[in-house]
Amino acid sequence: ANVFGSVTIFADQPFQVDDVITIKGHTGTVVDLGLRTCRLRTFEGTMVTIPNSLMVGDCIENLSARPARKFNGTIGLVYSTTSDQLTAAMQALRDILAAHPKVREDYAVRFANFGDSALQLTVLYWVVPPGEYFDVVSEINVTIKQRFDAEGWEMAFPSMTLYKGD
Repeated sequence: ANVFGSVTIFADQPFQVDDVITIKGHTGTVVDLGLRTCRLRTFEGTMVTIPNSLMVGDCIENLSARPARKFNGTIGLVYSTTSDQLTAAMQALRDILAAHPKVREDYAVRFANFGDSALQLTVLYWVVPPGEYFDVVSEINVTIKQRFDAEGWEMAFPSMTLYKGD
């Protein structure tokens, strides 16, 4: 069964060594593909060995094959933010995304919600290539923080106001 699985994997080539895949609930980088097993190094650093026979009838998601990786996050501004400041902050976010060479042009910034503790802006963008996702997100986050600090726009955090009766 493992040999048949190996032949199927080698013939179909749904992935190769160094690809990041998800199989049987495990996500990691393919470090070895042998006649009997496939070995993945997970992001936590563990080695997972999966018999090839188990992979033949299962869905394999090859994350390395995608052309871009999506970021979808929320930025909260304090409720004392004026509507003009809110509009300016949204435009600043669009400018930051437009200026980054590894962000696709189909990004979106929207005023999404009146949250419990914040005016919530949704930020969605695609990173190309997907292998640089974490570096690009970090660069953009630092740039956002610097711009918001320079403009005096205050990011919100969960808070609660308690009233004491007399």
